[in-house]
Amino acid sequence: RAFAVARPGTGPHLVRAQLDFGMHRLAEAERYLTLIEGYAIPSLPDERAEILGMRGDIAFYRGDLKTALNLYEEADRTSPGAATFRRAIYAMKTGDFERAGIYFNQTEREARLPPLQLRAYIELQRGILDLERGNWPSAESWFRKADRTFPGYWLTQAHLVQMWALRGNVAQ
Repeated sequence: RAFAVARPGTGPHLVRAQLDFGMHRLAEAERYLTLIEGYAIPSLPDERAEILGMRGDIAFYRGDLKTALNLYEEADRTSPGAATFRRAIYAMKTGDFERAGIYFNQTEREARLPPLQLRAYIELQRGILDLERGNWPSAESWFRKADRTFPGYWLTQAHLVQMWALRGNVAQ
């Protein structure tokens, strides 16, 4: 609706890029990031860091790990700490579980008054980290904590159901 009432070439491009990225429409996300980079007035540092981080995420999900790390570094130079959470996910997905845990802790420390949803998402990721390590009791504990922090979030509930299925608790 925002694009329908916006003048041509304007609109919530970053929000749209984030939506497209979240839906795994990487080419569309890139298209909106490119539009933002073409603005006559440059983005502020925090927004520029988010754009760089998203470009890093896109590179990561396409398997270009070196480019992803370079973009995360540039995002952090632009706005310190902007890519810490992204580095945690990168470390987790590349098997560096210890570093992932360090980055999750750093993300939590650096967040300015983190909203409950962010705290729960970090807890969820810690659970996923323990799940990938094979530590099911700890993973389930993190998932339950995430669900208490931000109740009803579908992704947390999906991970709890996954834990119950892994343990054979089909009725639960």
